[in-house]
Amino acid sequence: MSATRRERLRREWPRKVLHLGVGLGALALPFLPRLTAASLAALAVLANGLWRRFAPRSPIFRADERGWGGVVLYPVVVLLAIALLPYPRGAMAVWGALAAGDAAASLVGLALGGPTWPWNRRKSVVGSLAFALCAAAAIFGLLRFAGDPVDPLRPALVLALVGALAESLPWRMDDNLAIGLACGLAWVGLEALA
Repeated sequence: MSATRRERLRREWPRKVLHLGVGLGALALPFLPRLTAASLAALAVLANGLWRRFAPRSPIFRADERGWGGVVLYPVVVLLAIALLPYPRGAMAVWGALAAGDAAASLVGLALGGPTWPWNRRKSVVGSLAFALCAAAAIFGLLRFAGDPVDPLRPALVLALVGALAESLPWRMDDNLAIGLACGLAWVGLEALA
């Protein structure tokens, strides 16, 4: 591993562990009314915005990240999923993809390197595979935990693949938002086809 990749991994590790750890909050959604869950997500948006404003040198923030970047957009995506998707299953699935998939893509991609995608040289194939595997496992587990009456394998696989593709594309928007939008639309599509 190159010194540059090792340094990036060292800097990303705390951020991605937090990214994944906060995703455990999805386990609470079946027990919370939608309004309570949305209020908690809105509070996280405010708290992260204040944290960004008053502790900009925290290891959780990237030096090039400004304003509504990653740490602030993450709870925004969770809030939108809670507010707009079937509750709690749709919100849990999107949150699982965002938490587990994005964290795995970054950490595994930085640790292992390897070939990159032709459309985005900043994203590795192995990182995208890690996203798909970890997101599928998280979504499947969350939907099973929620007592999903439908087999959770299909939505887990579809959302994981859609999220991995969205994460790999060279968007101008933050990848948290890209993943959340792509997975949310995939969930809506699956519901329409059911």
